[in-house]
Amino acid sequence: MYNVITVNPQPHTNGTSTTKGISLRTTIGPREVEEILEGDPIRISSRIDDVSGEERVLELGHTSAGRVLFVVWTPRGELTRPVTAFEANRRVRAKYRRERP
Repeated sequence: MYNVITVNPQPHTNGTSTTKGISLRTTIGPREVEEILEGDPIRISSRIDDVSGEERVLELGHTSAGRVLFVVWTPRGELTRPVTAFEANRRVRAKYRRERP
């Protein structure tokens, strides 16, 4: 599982609590990350990490359940190693769905 902390200045319900202006923990499962990487994600950027020296690739895609997620990964030879994943905000989700139905 990938536990991602997001900060949201607006009231937000995550299914168990409503908060305003504090961090929320969202769980993104390994299968969801695999769906993004195995699908047809949009490559947003690629850069070399200052600390590790590894390439970090940021991609945006959607799961079969319709979640729009960003996934950061690094190549390891023939393998792809996910680094982190997080949900796209409402504006990015709306734009993604307009351009990629």
